[in-house]
Amino acid sequence: KPESVTTEQYVVESRKWQDKSIKLYKQILDSYPQYARADEATFYLGSALQDVGQKDEAVNQFLNLVKMYPESKYVPDSYVLIGEYYFENNNAFKALQAYKHAASFRDSDKYPFAMYKLAWCYYNVGDYGKAIDTMKAVVAISQPAATDDPAARSKVQLKDEALKDLVRFFADAGAMDEAYEYFNKLGKKELIAQMLKRLAQTYF
Repeated sequence: KPESVTTEQYVVESRKWQDKSIKLYKQILDSYPQYARADEATFYLGSALQDVGQKDEAVNQFLNLVKMYPESKYVPDSYVLIGEYYFENNNAFKALQAYKHAASFRDSDKYPFAMYKLAWCYYNVGDYGKAIDTMKAVVAISQPAATDDPAARSKVQLKDEALKDLVRFFADAGAMDEAYEYFNKLGKKELIAQMLKRLAQTYF
């Protein structure tokens, strides 16, 4: 944002460009249904709609993309965004299905995040065993070789979040023996203390 432009002016101008983008993407898809990059136009239309707060219409675009263009490179990202929509709307079962699809694309850069949210969906529907196993997988795949780039730092952050969440998962599942073995193996004895504290609070 240029320093001479106020935040309010920037927001108004940005919204104008977003509205123009939405209109353009809709025109392309309506006028040229066989357009070679229709999947890309559909994805960016959904993203633009999401940016302006039209989340219901946005998710419909993502659902249309995964149905109409199953080979598109935008499918993994679309499934993640579909999962986020249902997760935010407290529909754990639909979110779970979307994240399962997203997690089937192991080569996608969204794979670790999809697995992380999938673990939470299992937890939310009461399947603690799958929640724990999936979150363990997140820890395993979130150990980068180096930490001098943004992607690597993101993996480190996700790993830390996954370990903290496992404290909750183990405690709520009452899986004490498994937790001791797992955290000891990783050298994370401090997480055992956190788990016992959470368990004590639950009993109290």
